[in-house]
Amino acid sequence: MMMRKLVLTGIVVCAAFTALLAGAPQTSTMLSGLMPHGGADQREYTPGHGISHLKPFDVPAPVPLADFSSRAALQAPELALAEVPAAENTEGASTALRLTTQGSTVYTIAPSAALATPVDVRNGYTILPFKPISNCEKALRWSLEFHSEGSPGAPTGNYHEMDAVRDGPSALRSVLTSQKDSTGEGRWEYFGVHTNNLHAVGTGANLEAIKFVRLIVRGGASPMVIELGSPYFQRSALNKAKAIITFDDGYASVVNTALPLFKAKGFRGMYNLGAMQQTLDAPGHLTKAQVHVLRDAGWQWMQQAYSTEELAPILAMSETDRDAEMRKQIDFARENRLGDPGFGSYFSQVGQTQVGLYGMFARNQRSTRAYFTPRAVSPPDFPILYGENYPFVDPYLVKSLAADVPSESFGLLTQHAEQAIANRGVAIYTFHNALDNLPMLLDWLDANRDRIDVVTEADLFTAQRAAAKRR
Repeated sequence: MMMRKLVLTGIVVCAAFTALLAGAPQTSTMLSGLMPHGGADQREYTPGHGISHLKPFDVPAPVPLADFSSRAALQAPELALAEVPAAENTEGASTALRLTTQGSTVYTIAPSAALATPVDVRNGYTILPFKPISNCEKALRWSLEFHSEGSPGAPTGNYHEMDAVRDGPSALRSVLTSQKDSTGEGRWEYFGVHTNNLHAVGTGANLEAIKFVRLIVRGGASPMVIELGSPYFQRSALNKAKAIITFDDGYASVVNTALPLFKAKGFRGMYNLGAMQQTLDAPGHLTKAQVHVLRDAGWQWMQQAYSTEELAPILAMSETDRDAEMRKQIDFARENRLGDPGFGSYFSQVGQTQVGLYGMFARNQRSTRAYFTPRAVSPPDFPILYGENYPFVDPYLVKSLAADVPSESFGLLTQHAEQAIANRGVAIYTFHNALDNLPMLLDWLDANRDRIDVVTEADLFTAQRAAAKRR
């Protein structure tokens, strides 16, 4: 049985799928999952200013839903599935499964047997570790089915599933880390869907007692190649939704405009300095004195870039030099007592698809924010189709919604929050220097305090870590 290590926003939870699948009691150490490729530095961070006033909370243990670790673990395995040597991010496993699609064929990946103990999948995300190899952005079908009746070999027509043809492929494309030419491999990453985003087929499944899940895949005209991990369920650690508001590139408007608005509501935000060697004390940007003002107001600083946000100079650096770039930011934060430096962001020309640069983030940040633009769609779709959980679905692809949209599209921002409220998840927003929507967003969040809290990432991490240390 495949054993993996799962990073949950800086806290490592280790265990085995095997015991649960064999019917053993579930415990807080039941699962080991995928660790993002390369692994994060698990050094201790000092929270400092802006630490949480949230009560400590535990992260529920992940619960396995199926074993996709080998052909022998599957029900009538497809010929297109091959066992390949396990990647370096797997632990205790000799192989992983690689699917190579052909034409319009629809592939079904199902476990050989149902779970010994049915799983309640309400109030959380089902997460599927995977590694994109090629042409995954051309998938025409990508769906998980949830069954409480029948067996993997003889399922009934009553189940829940993702929108297999529209939302599933769109959500998959949005998180891919494979290279843009469709042929470069990505990293091992995580696809997550909240139970609220499922819909019933027939009379639907009993979501309190899921016996097995199936993955349904169809590639495009070109063969799609993808490696698969074993799906698991991660219940939300939160009993109430949270909103996090971040500001990019260190504009002076963070202090001149945003800070007074936040103070009036009793809120705190997060900010970075962009390429701080270029922006700090530059015209129109934050001065060091203003950074100290934000520090004293309890705002959370986060990493982004040091000398440049351009791709070419970063590619020209050695791994050692890239790490030095990141460490200079962390040293600046500590010298200026800015608090916890563990959270960061991709930047202008360096995002999740620059897989060769992934290590500079994974080694120096416990989690990394990615920037998503909204989709102009109507409910039940949302700007980010499958929003963010806590713990984050993929700690190195934390979904943040572009908030500087035209004012006539302001409803997209409240849709994002409503999804977090429904899912007991986290709605993260990113502003730059256009703050037209900020007063309206803060007013909306203020009016909905009974349903959603405005916090920082350090608030969540500190409350989570406090609970872990208390155990």
